Amino acid sequence: MSSLSSHGAAGAPKPAGIAKYAIWLPQLVAAGIIGLTLPFKLGGAPETVWLFNEISTQSGLGVDEALLRYFTAANEILAIILILIPRTSIFGALHVMALMSGALVTHLALIGIQVPGPNKDGVVVTGQELDGGTLFVMGLVTFAAAVAVLITRRSQVKRFASAPVCYIKGTA
Repeated sequence: MSSLSSHGAAGAPKPAGIAKYAIWLPQLVAAGIIGLTLPFKLGGAPETVWLFNEISTQSGLGVDEALLRYFTAANEILAIILILIPRTSIFGALHVMALMSGALVTHLALIGIQVPGPNKDGVVVTGQELDGGTLFVMGLVTFAAAVAVLITRRSQVKRFASAPVCYIKGTA
């Protein structure tokens, strides 16, 4: 067996057998969970509109909920793309961690762990039809999956961390 087939381009051993597929699991989990929430944000589901109205109001941002919702969705789409491309997966994981940190802090500080969902008529009524903390748990799992991506792709993290910093001529 040649050294090229058993080692990657940078000399790190390539995972063999099931490990080469298992490395994708945390990436797929993070991308999948984020992908599950996108139709609600992009489609303007009542619970999502309520959620982003609450975030805007309680945080004092005073930003239109639709703008905040679409901005979040755009960042989530970027995170999904980055985390699913092997060369950019560590950047995607960091982006996911930043997004989920914001989401988790927002739950803890502003909207609570349990958030209301729509009733049978599609109307969100505060204090009724709580989600049981589902969104919060999804955020925790997604954050953990992003951390797992950094762990499973630690050779990439080490290469990136040890890469020389490039300076623009005349600015150093």
